[in-house]
Amino acid sequence: MSDNDTLGAFMAGFVFGGLAGAAAALLLAPQSGEETRAQIQQQGIELQARAQETLGEARKRADEMVAEAREQGKVILQEQKAKIEEGRKIVEEKIAKEEPGAEEAQGEA
Repeated sequence: MSDNDTLGAFMAGFVFGGLAGAAAALLLAPQSGEETRAQIQQQGIELQARAQETLGEARKRADEMVAEAREQGKVILQEQKAKIEEGRKIVEEKIAKEEPGAEEAQGEA
């Protein structure tokens, strides 16, 4: 969850910084309006490309994290199944020791 918050804050800052830079370029540019518009358009294209690249990297990292979490979940599930089976065997052994006829009754049920 923390990575998503950090990524969201980064993206918001990235976009806001790009817009602030474009506004400053408009106000302080010593060139004609047509040249300024062309420059802003080019900067917008570059900003969009960087944002898409960052988003692609974030998606890739998220996919890797999901795959890793699934793998860890499978390992944990197998460990728990083994522990449950071990506990079941221990309980069955204790029952068999306590009640000599318990195995026969259990087999019939």
